[in-house]
Amino acid sequence: MDSTISRIITIISIVLMGVSALLGLLFYIGVITEEPFIIWAYILVGTGAIAILVFSVMNIFSNKKAAKGSLIGLLFVAVLLFISYLLASDEILIFMGSEQFFEEGGAISPNTFSKLVGTGIYSMYVLFVLAFASAIYVEIASFFK
Repeated sequence: MDSTISRIITIISIVLMGVSALLGLLFYIGVITEEPFIIWAYILVGTGAIAILVFSVMNIFSNKKAAKGSLIGLLFVAVLLFISYLLASDEILIFMGSEQFFEEGGAISPNTFSKLVGTGIYSMYVLFVLAFASAIYVEIASFFK
């Protein structure tokens, strides 16, 4: 079973690389425009996202210990995003060139722009501090071993 899945993945990877190379060749000799590249990028991103979800679910059901670790990680991310959302301000900052987005009927509102961007920034700050602290911890722990 495992070798069958490995062969299928190898074949799919070769086909995807072949189509990508063919599109690149056709683009550079002037047969196609950039539009097929954009469509192909969507296809590759979708294929990658589906593969990640499928293999993650397969791993969770095949290994109960990995499922516990994955759920703890997801819970941590959910709590981090929730706290970051609560800390983020919904005040819209006005800067040069941004007036066109805030007119009546514009695409940006306090909830879709400022609050979510602030959430992302606070999350990034926390993850940066955790990454920095873990790197320092690893160095200090390896020094005392």
